[in-house]
Amino acid sequence: MPKILLFCPLSPEKDYQGKRQPQLFGRTNESIFRQDYPQFDIWFSKGDNPYFDNNGRHNIAHNYAKARQWVLDNGYDYLFCVEADMIIPPDALTKLLDLCETGAADVAYGLYCFRNTSTWSAWTILTMTYGRSIRKDPELAKANWGKVMDVAGVGTGCTLIKREVLERLEFHTDEEYPDVHHDWVFAYDLQQAGFRQKCDLSVVCGHISMTPLPRVIWPDPDAPRMYRNDFIQGIEVNEDGEVVLDIGSLGEFDITMGDLVMKGVRPAAEPE
Repeated sequence: MPKILLFCPLSPEKDYQGKRQPQLFGRTNESIFRQDYPQFDIWFSKGDNPYFDNNGRHNIAHNYAKARQWVLDNGYDYLFCVEADMIIPPDALTKLLDLCETGAADVAYGLYCFRNTSTWSAWTILTMTYGRSIRKDPELAKANWGKVMDVAGVGTGCTLIKREVLERLEFHTDEEYPDVHHDWVFAYDLQQAGFRQKCDLSVVCGHISMTPLPRVIWPDPDAPRMYRNDFIQGIEVNEDGEVVLDIGSLGEFDITMGDLVMKGVRPAAEPE
């Protein structure tokens, strides 16, 4: 049985009831411990952020470099990355491991949406200056829904990496491209080194976001914009039944009747 390290770097510490605590969402924690694969080690990493920059990219790269070294120093066959705001399905590790063990992939990705743009994490083109998500090609996305496809990256939200890859490649940033994060650089390096990247579009993951209010973002090929929001606490409406919500730079997104809450009471279900 392969030796696997699940690495979950926690978000920087947040104020909670007067205390400073690293952020790990309960639904993420639950989904990790509900994996159906019988044996793996878990490392929740916190408080290791030695760098100061405006987008955290150096600290993130530092933590993944630390996990990589631990894998190499302690005889692990795989690094399974699960970020602290992801909800992964129970068979995520089993399915991604099958891709790697059968030789189909050197790096296997689950599918999720990035928070700021809700773009799917399966990318068909990726260079250091340009990328194209499969979400930009709706018909291709729908045709591959639930299937395994070749990808150019990208992301470490739910990603399984072979030891052989980590022996050759490091997690790092690139000072020539100061706004590019480690996962993008890593995906580009994988291409340059000739490693096979696959995304299993049946490993559908939720991405938790607290803006503009608590929600889980899910890839959804049947939704108008190819994703849906599950609002954790619903959306409040005012006394006139109007939604008061500052979306800001997120742009438009769909709100269903079932998401709305008036005076703390959800609306009755629509008649069948």
